[in-house]
Amino acid sequence: MVLILVVILIVAAGIFYFKNLPATANVTSSENSQPARFEPLNEEQSQIVAQSITSSGISEDVSDENPIAISFYDFDNGKRVWRSGFLIGNNKFLSEGQPEVVAIMHSKYIEEMNTENICDVVRKANKNGDFSIETDGNKAALLLKYSKLLKYQDCLS
Repeated sequence: MVLILVVILIVAAGIFYFKNLPATANVTSSENSQPARFEPLNEEQSQIVAQSITSSGISEDVSDENPIAISFYDFDNGKRVWRSGFLIGNNKFLSEGQPEVVAIMHSKYIEEMNTENICDVVRKANKNGDFSIETDGNKAALLLKYSKLLKYQDCLS
């Protein structure tokens, strides 16, 4: 039993890459202490992301008490530009909440979400260094709150 718990904790640590959260347009860039730039996704991109997330089943396994944020970014002249983000919980998109986990992905993968399984897209982005999961939460607490998401751990390999 202890061995199983240790394995689950190791897997959870692998799923959640712990860093500080830079998820809003008010974040300042460490390069020049200027406010980070924000450009929203266009309507088509937003619909692709929404359809991909809801059809994947991932949103069903996230409670609205412990939502997850998914944020996108791009680069312009070598500087990161934050794009739209989505807050998911309880099989829907939420208008408010405080996520403890933020998945961050380059927006160049959005079009692929239209034709490929979201897990395949995340694997590709992760392999290319264009995907990360950030949080400042306690590992044990996160494991309890997001235990239903362990079945998606292969998306990160």
